[in-house]
Amino acid sequence: MIRTLALTLRQWGAWDDTWNLPKRITFVVDRTGHVRYVEPGTLAIETDRTLDALTKLARAK
Repeated sequence: MIRTLALTLRQWGAWDDTWNLPKRITFVVDRTGHVRYVEPGTLAIETDRTLDALTKLARAK
């Protein structure tokens, strides 16, 4: 089931007021809608950490 969360970039902590632009952030959200992993900034580009977070989440079930 896909659910839309009506949150602004500021509410997600993904807005840079200095540059007036969104920040790069990777979120892993489980099926219940809980944020289980956050990778902010330039590290969000590195997918290895995101893959590790997804693997841990899958094993926890």
